[in-house]
Amino acid sequence: MEERRLTARESWELWNLRALVPDATERTLAVLRKRRAEFEAVNRTVFEQDGPAYTRLVSDARAFFAAHTEIHSGLVLSLHVGPYTLLPALYLAAGFEPAIVLDPTAHAELRTEAENRQRALGLPGSIEWITTDRPVFAGRILKALRVGRPVLVYLDGNSGGGGMEATRDRGMPYRLPGRTIRVRTGLGRLVRRTGCTVHGVTVRWRRDSTLDWRCVRPGTWDVAASDRQITRQLHDWLFDEVARSPEQWTFWSMLAHASDAFASVGEELDPDPVERERCWRTYQAALRDRPTGTRLSLVRPAEVWEPDVLADPVAQRFWTAEGLRDQTLDLFRYGAEPTLAELVDACGRDWVEFHGLRLVLLGLLEIREAS
Repeated sequence: MEERRLTARESWELWNLRALVPDATERTLAVLRKRRAEFEAVNRTVFEQDGPAYTRLVSDARAFFAAHTEIHSGLVLSLHVGPYTLLPALYLAAGFEPAIVLDPTAHAELRTEAENRQRALGLPGSIEWITTDRPVFAGRILKALRVGRPVLVYLDGNSGGGGMEATRDRGMPYRLPGRTIRVRTGLGRLVRRTGCTVHGVTVRWRRDSTLDWRCVRPGTWDVAASDRQITRQLHDWLFDEVARSPEQWTFWSMLAHASDAFASVGEELDPDPVERERCWRTYQAALRDRPTGTRLSLVRPAEVWEPDVLADPVAQRFWTAEGLRDQTLDLFRYGAEPTLAELVDACGRDWVEFHGLRLVLLGLLEIREAS
């Protein structure tokens, strides 16, 4: 029986998974997806219920915060795991009004969810939202820490000023088992300069729809530790938490967005201008003079991943897709070698002149004479 080829979406997820589990297979991904679906069902079930489920969540939160007075103030780290959008509301349920630090994109998404949870639970109180695109955001964090307010930061979404592009280009290298990513050192610098307390808090679903709380110190640095040393320990904690329940982590795209492989440095195409010019002339001549006698052959495992990534996952090379669709690459898969004329008929001359040429220049397609 012919083996099913992974969809572009599945290939993207498998590549992400291999950052943490380098030997992950399609089976590993399938198991993870199944477990993820189970906990997504738990999440839906709880939030579609009224009364008793919400009452239990509030009761659990109050008991947890009563047992962990160390997170009533200082810097509190969490991540996109379990019902993470519920955490701000659970702070309110325990009688605390946190400040929450987010980049603009995360703010737009999480604030709405968090306020919906607060209304559903009928909780009074207010949350201070601090976004990293504001010039005075660092001052607001320091003020909140000085007055004893807990400051909640989702470490895996800490992109800071300039977004993920700036993180990839200027962040600190952090080595995962299967990939090097880049991370921001701003929180490490904040911790070093202020000496504030730091704790990691996560909340996950159990299979019986109750919450599994966890609170730890995410590192053991001393006063001599550098920004980078503290940052490394914070991210050691982060990925230890992910490993505890990967099926409940919802920010896998962070591994791609922060990847060294996507840094916007270097030439996109072959850096040899002579070779590039030769290839361009060969392609144009074939399209003009021999469209029925020239074929294009896929010589690398090219794929298009959402939202707009052209990938050679084996060679770990990535480019913008420029609107190319993965379905179109099926024209070259399974041994097919369409002629330029056939591609003009199927995709249009503009596609052949732009995407066809670009794929050749990138080394993903090869020009061959038709037999």
